[in-house]
Amino acid sequence: MHTYLRYLAMLPYEEQLYWQSFNEWPKSNISKRAWENDILEKVSAEIDQLYELKRQVQPLDRDPPVWWKKSGEDIVEGFAIKGLRTIITDRKGSFEKEWRALKLLEVALSLSERTEQQAKMVVAPLKNLHNLRNLAKARGDSKGRRQAIAAARWTHGTLRKHFQDLIELMRKSMKEILSDPVGPNPT
Repeated sequence: MHTYLRYLAMLPYEEQLYWQSFNEWPKSNISKRAWENDILEKVSAEIDQLYELKRQVQPLDRDPPVWWKKSGEDIVEGFAIKGLRTIITDRKGSFEKEWRALKLLEVALSLSERTEQQAKMVVAPLKNLHNLRNLAKARGDSKGRRQAIAAARWTHGTLRKHFQDLIELMRKSMKEILSDPVGPNPT
């Protein structure tokens, strides 16, 4: 979390001392978006990938197809197991009872005009996010969490860059899912 000094100056002195105890040096420079919005007081030209991803999901919540359950801002939880099973059955495919939403989504996509490999590639960012979220849970595997953080920093340089890249991949996946040529909600 960060704030600007001018906002801290508005707090009562005791509250300032409290927040000072958490102070640490910045770990990076100010973001381009923050510089443009907060300092230059301009509308940032930088695309907010997370905002754009949420915009992709909003129409699904307003008018959910059979494979989607209203989820607010969640993504992985939005895929409805029962609806995905219906699509697989309608497309003459098969599934195992213990398969969860992302595996079912992968199979449903592979039964349209995609190969199994293409379907796996579309669902991969969703699975990656799901796995990372499981590691981040309070009762998650702390060793696995440390390894995931180290891998993200090694690959992307910073956790922020990792987050941005993951969101961009998620947007591409959702675009592919929403453009299923057979129609993700067959009628």
